[in-house]
Amino acid sequence: MEYFAKITSEQRSKDGRFWKYAFVDIQTGEKDCFYHSHKIDYIPNLAGELNISSNNPQFRLYQDYKQDIVKVANKFRDLETSTQLEKEWKEGIKEVDNDFAIKKKTKLGSQQLAKLRQMSHS
Repeated sequence: MEYFAKITSEQRSKDGRFWKYAFVDIQTGEKDCFYHSHKIDYIPNLAGELNISSNNPQFRLYQDYKQDIVKVANKFRDLETSTQLEKEWKEGIKEVDNDFAIKKKTKLGSQQLAKLRQMSHS
């Protein structure tokens, strides 16, 4: 599985055989963890492209973690652009809904209009 994630913590397993790393998926906000037999070099608080095995969700193993400042900046820009486009899209939908509600006026036929006039004079 591939994630755009930030490693939030690391700790050695009780038996000392593995390192457990907690991470946050930047795109979804979900927290998870993975294991690796050696300590991983990474810059804290800098997101990167994380690849882990997905065979066993209880014991996911590290495959790769690339922290490239330029790629991270571009990814954040893409996420921000995507969020901005979604916001503009939702505002556009609201405008269309409002325009539709305003334009959707009931046109009365001559018989219905005469009936309404009779009711108002009664």
